[in-house]
Amino acid sequence: MFFSLNMLVHAVLLDKKPNEVPILVESMLSKLMEEFENHITSQVELDFRVVFDQELGLILKLKDLMIGWIHEGFQSFFRQLNDELLKQEGAPL
Repeated sequence: MFFSLNMLVHAVLLDKKPNEVPILVESMLSKLMEEFENHITSQVELDFRVVFDQELGLILKLKDLMIGWIHEGFQSFFRQLNDELLKQEGAPL
């Protein structure tokens, strides 16, 4: 890649006057920085989405586990309540 970039810069500057070179170099560096920032921003956004998707999956699994625990807790509570009420009435369990 470096060789290609070097050839590209050389080809652009080959027929330029010495006083034009600094402006062209500044323009190329500016464009290079802009593209680099766009690439980094895109990569960070992609990485964030991947992490978010992974964490969202974990959060959904935890939610399902909590719902299961709550459901089991209510079932246990109502069984015990039912047993206690039956005892109060004197009915066999």
